[in-house]
This record gives sequence, C-alpha cells and structure tokens, in this order.
Amino acid sequence: MRPNKNKIVKFLYPLFFLVLHQSCVSQEGSTKNESIKALTLTMTVPMPGQEDSVIKYYNGKKVLFEVTEEGINIFKVPFFHHVSETKVNKDGDYISDQFIRTDTTYYYIIFKSGDKTGLKYDSASQAIGTVIPVDSFMRTATILMLDTFIASKQKNDSLVATVWSSDKLKLTETYIPIKKPDESYSDSTILEYESGLNGYRFSLSNEADKRKKMKLSLVKMIYNKKDQGSTPYSRAERFIAYRIESSDIKADKKGLEQLLRTYKKERLKYKHDK
Repeated sequence: MRPNKNKIVKFLYPLFFLVLHQSCVSQEGSTKNESIKALTLTMTVPMPGQEDSVIKYYNGKKVLFEVTEEGINIFKVPFFHHVSETKVNKDGDYISDQFIRTDTTYYYIIFKSGDKTGLKYDSASQAIGTVIPVDSFMRTATILMLDTFIASKQKNDSLVATVWSSDKLKLTETYIPIKKPDESYSDSTILEYESGLNGYRFSLSNEADKRKKMKLSLVKMIYNKKDQGSTPYSRAERFIAYRIESSDIKADKKGLEQLLRTYKKERLKYKHDK
C-alpha cells in the first residue's frame, strides 16, 4: 500500500511549518536602530512519485528574523493554496482535476514574551489585527524542538565519524544505530554544527548547542535502499533533512518594520495579562 502523501507531510511539516521572527525595538512605536538578523529554515521530505519505487522531494523553505533587544515575537506562517482545474464533459459530469500551481501567502502572529494574547495579521500591511490566545497558538502551531530526537541518537546510536572543517568552525558527526527498532528509524544520521550561527537565539536543539558550544545547523536522516520492507517507499533510498542557514533580510525588512509599528500601536489597546 502506497503511503498517503498528505499524511506524510502532515506528520513531518509541523517541525518547520512556521517562520519565527523574534523582534525587539528600542522605543515604543519606533523601529529605528534595530539589529536584524535572518535565518533560512529548510525542510526536505521524501515523497512517493508516480511509481512506488520513485522518490521525489518536497522542499519547504522559511525565513526567521531576529531583532536583538526587547522580546517581541513574530511568526510568519505560510499558507498554501493549490489551484487546479476541474474538467467536465458536455453533460456536466466530472472527468478529472488538473493541478495548475500552488500559491503561497503568509500571515503573521505577533506577541510580546509573557503576554497571554497576541495579534494576527493576514499581511504585513494590514492595519488592524485579530486578538488570539498565545498558549493555544503555541500548542498547535509552533516549531517542535529536536532535543528528544538528538537525545535518542546519543542513547541508541554509535558515533562512527567526526570531521572538522579546516578552520574549525564547522563540525560534522555521523551516527549509525546500534539496533534499529523499526523501519522508520534511519540507517544513518548526519549532524552538523556551525559556530558562525552562535549569535542566533533560534535553536533546533538547545541541549545539543550547549553540549557542543556550537549551533546545530543540519539534521539529515538517511535511509539505505533495501530488498525487503512493508512498502516500495520503505524499501527505496531516501533522506529527510532539516537545515538552518544565515540569510539576507533586505527583501523583508521594510514590511517587518511596518508590521512592528502597527503592532506596537495596537498592543496598547488590549489587555495582555502576564
């Protein structure tokens, strides 16, 4: 039985389905003199192709902005709208659906650390937001940490290779399982750390970062090709990867500054119990 593509994405996508902007400003109502940094978050997930043995990859890329002082958090959440054309015959009977394209838009969730409520904006230019409960949003729509996953690797896998870059700024570790509990467990896992990302608050795993004193920047789970398995998909060679990389903020800075000005004015109108 072929794995359901939607279920695969639904299961894995919450790890990276949000874009987090943590922003801080020096004055109420002002966004001047901010130090803004950006990360690109990339999730790569294998999907069954038209043939069971063929693997295609879904690449989801998000951007995370951090501004350095006061604790305002901005989540930029992607929304995907799939456009298709339905074909019918001359009698109006359904024939088929043809996929045309996928349109991506973003909405924003903004709140100050410690506030119980935040505001949702359907675009960076929207003048009035909708009040939302922070706890509910965080429970259902946040980036899951990989601390538990990394801890399981330390316990269940053996470190078989350690490679440092020539400048000692990047560390690559390769793990293989001592014993695979089931076919969903990867045959090997690559973890990469980069000291050049240490200035960012965002983390794939706080525990791993503290232990290595470097930022975990890549988690790549590799599955070897197999002769046996419950499905053709599970027998195929494939990988799942999560990566963070520093990126440029020029394309987003103007919209982000406008959004911050709007939020700070609106926040004064609402009660945000600590």
